[in-house]
Amino acid sequence: MNFSRWGLLGLGLLSFSCSSGQTGSPSCGGNLSCQCQQLVGQDLAQATVLSIGQKTSAKGEVVNTGVFEIEAIIVPSPIFDDHDLHRKISGVFSTKLACDPKAQPIPNVGDSVLLSFSDYSYKSELCSVAADSCVQQNCRADAGDLSDCLSRCEAQCPTDRSSDTISIDSQVQPFADALALGQGQSLPFPVVATLTGTLECQPAYPSPTPLRCADTGRL
Repeated sequence: MNFSRWGLLGLGLLSFSCSSGQTGSPSCGGNLSCQCQQLVGQDLAQATVLSIGQKTSAKGEVVNTGVFEIEAIIVPSPIFDDHDLHRKISGVFSTKLACDPKAQPIPNVGDSVLLSFSDYSYKSELCSVAADSCVQQNCRADAGDLSDCLSRCEAQCPTDRSSDTISIDSQVQPFADALALGQGQSLPFPVVATLTGTLECQPAYPSPTPLRCADTGRL
């Protein structure tokens, strides 16, 4: 999340985290099965590829980057629904399936793809954009109680969903009528929608090691 412009407002050490209080990240001991790694806490959409590129990561690895326009919501969440149609997802993407270590072919510009990404990351980035805009417009160092202003801006998350582009990592595969998991496994979309929580996915695809989970992994 980017709050770099806050310094221009003279906020000093005052800051807040939009992700405070969120419960979308499951707290589990042990490892999820490969199937649940691709299902838990993930939003799923049909998208059109607008651009494809590459960059060198901080680790010195060449990674794929892309911009995708959301065309249809396949697996929604409380913060991902028809309001998000035609929003663009920009960032690093992988074509590897959770149960198959081999990378799949890179899509071409104009292709229709299945795009999945973390619901928690999506909400956090929406919050960052909304709060950053609010702070710039409304919070001034000489305008009274800054903490109250920051709190009011944080409260806009995630109701302000006006940002055109969200920068988060994603997983991409060719569009089909089912979600591919790898090793010849695929799931129809209605089934995928029932397995996005840890407590729902774990019985269907048990973990190789015992899990101790605090929540379902959804927002």
